[in-house]
Amino acid sequence: MPAASTAYDPLVRGVLAHRLTTSIFAYSAGLSWVLAIFSADGSLFWNILSPKVAAVAALGWGGGVLPVVVLRKVYLTAKPSTASSPAKTFHAALGKPATFRALAVYAGSALLLALTHIVAAYFSESSYDDPHLRVFVRSRKHPFYLNPRVLFLLCSQLTLAGVAALRGVMLDRFAFRASASAKTPFALANIVKTVLSSVALTLFALLLSCLIFAFSRIVALPVLLWLPIVSTVLKPFLGYVGKAGGGWTLWLPVKNVGLIIRATWLGLGTAVGWEWAEGCFDVSIGQPISVSSHTADPFLTLIAGLSSQDDGFRYHAYSELLSLATEDTPGASARRTALFGEQKYNPSLWSTLARQSLLLLGEDYQCLLRRGAPAPLAAPTPAPAQVLPTAPKTPHTPLIRKPIFRSSSAASPSPATPSPLVDVLDSFASDSKLSQAADAMGAEIEGGMPELFRSVIGRAPPNTPAKAAPAPPAPVASALGVIEAAKTKLHDLLPVPVRRWVQFASGWWGDERLGRVVEGSLPRRGVDVLAIGVLANLCAASLTEDRYGAVQRDIPRVLEAFLSFLSAVEAYQVEVAGHALPTAEELKGMSGLEREAKAREAEEVRRAGEALGMVADALKDGVALIARTFGDKLLAFKFPPRVARKLQGFVDYN
Repeated sequence: MPAASTAYDPLVRGVLAHRLTTSIFAYSAGLSWVLAIFSADGSLFWNILSPKVAAVAALGWGGGVLPVVVLRKVYLTAKPSTASSPAKTFHAALGKPATFRALAVYAGSALLLALTHIVAAYFSESSYDDPHLRVFVRSRKHPFYLNPRVLFLLCSQLTLAGVAALRGVMLDRFAFRASASAKTPFALANIVKTVLSSVALTLFALLLSCLIFAFSRIVALPVLLWLPIVSTVLKPFLGYVGKAGGGWTLWLPVKNVGLIIRATWLGLGTAVGWEWAEGCFDVSIGQPISVSSHTADPFLTLIAGLSSQDDGFRYHAYSELLSLATEDTPGASARRTALFGEQKYNPSLWSTLARQSLLLLGEDYQCLLRRGAPAPLAAPTPAPAQVLPTAPKTPHTPLIRKPIFRSSSAASPSPATPSPLVDVLDSFASDSKLSQAADAMGAEIEGGMPELFRSVIGRAPPNTPAKAAPAPPAPVASALGVIEAAKTKLHDLLPVPVRRWVQFASGWWGDERLGRVVEGSLPRRGVDVLAIGVLANLCAASLTEDRYGAVQRDIPRVLEAFLSFLSAVEAYQVEVAGHALPTAEELKGMSGLEREAKAREAEEVRRAGEALGMVADALKDGVALIARTFGDKLLAFKFPPRVARKLQGFVDYN
């Protein structure tokens, strides 16, 4: 069996590269050209033919849109985020290097678009009025003062970049998602979504940039200019900031309405370009890919793709396999017959397909049982006990109680008289005469000791203080406790309406979303649905197209996997249905914020039901298709009692 990296993945990458250049790049560049035409002064016909407008469009697309598309391509992943709340999503994104690189790309693109806009404003032929967008103000006394109009324009663009990057994090835009609803980005739903998202993004970013600019002029920059060393660096460029009061700063938007309008249009064009490029990317990448028609053996190529390390490639392989499994033509029937009877590879193509699909369903079944929690780490195998070599037993030698030195007849005329050397050696023994004499003397001294001295032996002096147990350290108030106490006091001081808004915002930010929890329990549900459809349709087709019965041997395993997965999904559906939703009468007695919170809960219950329902429907349809096709022939197979009882219901119904 060829590997997916050589037989399938290069074909898919070639199709995706073709879509990137012909669809995503072309459509996003076309929109940049249209925006440049309507932004330029002069007649529409002349702008269409103007090389200057084309140059501005090329600069805007190459510097402002192309980096965002390349960013999506580089960091595209098939594993979506499993965070269950916005707070967890944000904290998880902070730990990824791609988040900060995305922020840098958005900020750089926004600044390049702002510079392109400034250059185009000065090179416009019909622009007789000075747009006042020079980098430095026209002043002989202060030639290096930075133009506050340019600073505000750059501030609004940077704020828009930050908001767009944050939106991308919350939407988990780097994750691959299949899009079977729209086959072209020019669908009305996509256009409306792009326009509304761009308008909302621009208005929110503009309001936030006004607040940031006002805060910097009123608070931040005056404080920095007050510092000795920092003021020396900043005064040649921003010395005018401290000369006006904060009240005058608040009137700047009223006195500079034209600048606000310019920043709004620039931000709207930037947001539309980004959102349109993101939408084209989602639609083009998520569409099914057909590569089997370009190969000699379609099933061999697609089954090799099932072992790909990228779940996105596996999705495309299963999608094309499903179309081949459900195609009702003589050619498709002949290809399926060849698949079932193939004996060239070991294991066979059908065995590889069934094993890969059942392994996928088994992994996702275990993930569902864990409710999306990571798999526990396998316990390390204990090392075998090391057997220490036993020391050889020392043979018992009896103790010799007699002299071991031979006495000569010349030195010792009498054998009963020991030699002087023996007396010296015996004096060092533990049972020598010297040791016995010392023990006897100690016993006499102890026996003659007065009872008064004997009673105080081993006692401590009466004035010696007992060692007290060390006192526990004084409790130290933790910083977190102080912060929580301050939050509680501040919360109590707030008015009741403000307190309700704070509670609503805190719940929106930190509460877990039921829909996200369920989606995290089934992260590959799209691939699961396709795999279920492939197995069910091929098993049903094997009744008439499998000549050797290769598929029938695996039907019990397939049905057991389907019904076990279905039981787990139905149990989770019962758990989700237990979330009681308020009735219409209860909603009438609630405040606006409470109704909004309940509406959000109802939406999450609906999303959770959809995520579980798509897998449950696919499993039910697959089991029903096999039961309807084989009917009473299923009696020839053996199933576990639990599986047999559940399968009997499908057989009776169909």
